[in-house]
Amino acid sequence: KVGSILEKGKDKKYFEEFQISEKLWKSHQLRKERNLRAGKGFGFSKFTRKDLFTRTLSARYYKDGSEILIDQEKGENVPPRMLTPRECANLQGYPEDYVLPEDVSKTQLYKQFGNSVSVPLIRALALEVLSTLNTIEGCTDSDACNFNSDANIDDNSCEYNDCTGECGGSAVVDECG
Repeated sequence: KVGSILEKGKDKKYFEEFQISEKLWKSHQLRKERNLRAGKGFGFSKFTRKDLFTRTLSARYYKDGSEILIDQEKGENVPPRMLTPRECANLQGYPEDYVLPEDVSKTQLYKQFGNSVSVPLIRALALEVLSTLNTIEGCTDSDACNFNSDANIDDNSCEYNDCTGECGGSAVVDECG
């Protein structure tokens, strides 16, 4: 849930810095109404801590936060706030112990996270690519006569000795005596 990426343990004063102005909030609302009337789907998106997902964070987030605004749950007339840079890092999957650089502006941090890719997604993709590259198909049954000790994917090709000792042979017990 969105609530899992939001910072906790901060006082209300801390989050005031990230609240958008009433003027910007009204502008977002008017633009969204205008775009809806014109058949366009563009406009701000407001999320609560209970939502399951957000929109994609982009490098332009620092401008007005319209992609992901957080409902402050203080009523409809209270403008939402932008994510904090730490929340952007959380959204992108950066580890909790990732330290935000102190000598970088908030704008640069927003750009960094907006240009970033989701760390867990890239990790999962990389592992999948590696597993595909390291795939060796063959018989993985060590009791089979054509067992391939290098194989890590069983391809249903296992063969077994028949009663004459021929690998994959068709002789049955009656023929062998």
